[in-house]
Amino acid sequence: MPRYQAEICVKRHLHRHTYHPIKTKNMSSLTSNLLLDPIEELQQVLSINSFGLAPSPATQILLESSFPITDEDKVRVATDAVQKGKTDERVKCRAKVGLLEGDILEVSLDSRGYTVSCKFPTC
Repeated sequence: MPRYQAEICVKRHLHRHTYHPIKTKNMSSLTSNLLLDPIEELQQVLSINSFGLAPSPATQILLESSFPITDEDKVRVATDAVQKGKTDERVKCRAKVGLLEGDILEVSLDSRGYTVSCKFPTC
């Protein structure tokens, strides 16, 4: 599969993913499109839509450039989102996604949605 077709395929799969209500210890259920745990969201998307993707380490979440990671940060982000009505700008998750043909894409999830780009050396 050519790289541009693979990018379109990844974007379609990501576009189909929707947010689910979340529940924390101190809050009632939220039913909104607030992004509170992008790492879990992106992990779910990659595991559900793994057809055509190379296994780890070619496909992996880049924790060093993702936030929130700790449970305390997740609770703080959720609390702030409820109070302010929007997601903190620091909330994001990045992953490198290896395709079976060898190319590697970068997928980013933040409050704007998903961004797919080709930034790694094999592209």
